[in-house]
Amino acid sequence: MAGFFLIAQMAGAGFLALPRAIANTGWLGIAMMLLFCLSVAFVGTRLGRSWVILEERWPQEYHGAVRQPYMDIAEKSLGYVGRQITTWSLVLNLYGSTTVHLILISQLLAAVVQAETDFCLTKCHVILIVGICLVPFTWLGSPKDFWQASILAVVATLTAVVVIVVQIFLSEDTLDPPEYPNPTVASFSLGFGSILFAFGGAAVFPTIQNDMADRSHFWKSVIIGFSGILSLYLPVTLVGYIKIGDAVDSNILLSVGITNIVVVAIVMEIINLLCTFIISSNPVFQSIEEVFKVP
Repeated sequence: MAGFFLIAQMAGAGFLALPRAIANTGWLGIAMMLLFCLSVAFVGTRLGRSWVILEERWPQEYHGAVRQPYMDIAEKSLGYVGRQITTWSLVLNLYGSTTVHLILISQLLAAVVQAETDFCLTKCHVILIVGICLVPFTWLGSPKDFWQASILAVVATLTAVVVIVVQIFLSEDTLDPPEYPNPTVASFSLGFGSILFAFGGAAVFPTIQNDMADRSHFWKSVIIGFSGILSLYLPVTLVGYIKIGDAVDSNILLSVGITNIVVVAIVMEIINLLCTFIISSNPVFQSIEEVFKVP
């Protein structure tokens, strides 16, 4: 289940921009994907080991559920200042990434509504509606209280990946011949950031680990999770870049045209992003609850 949470939390918005990221960086981007995957996976195993050390050395203090495991690791390692730096870094990181999720959900939902109806609805309207609808889900406790979201997110992502790859092959005859220009410094920087964003998510790892029955097995969850992430990322990235080339959109779903089968993929991705928002925002809200002593 922890492995499912890792896949759901990281594969939310990342794979949509990866074909464009590879177009910006060239084939070197594939090597960076593999390097970042291994690097973040290694970081995940070290974070997991760090928490196990805390449990071994301070069994009374860290027995059972803890709201701010990442910050506790930082405090035991670097003191009060380290805890404060980590808290603000984590909150800003997750607040920023979940804002991206809200924007993507609104963009995709507005595209479906405009394609299927005559109703004029922009993402600026939709983002308010989506935000209000998501508020009750932010009141949930910890990941164990919404484990269904992780399974739903992974199934939705897998469905979206299959649909995108199939649709690209089906529309191959209508696509312009792909071009592969050499990356510039500016484009490489954008691609580098997008690839790194696709593997961002370590801030949530200790929160997911904290709900495990045996937290010493978190390294196994990391192997399961990152193997699953790569198996989802690579097909979309390679097919999108090879078949569309430099013309690929920053959102691969908007590069294949709005057909019935693509609408299915968009709906699946919206479901995925909604679940990812709930998972990724949870450490932020647990931190706020801790400050205000909310039970």
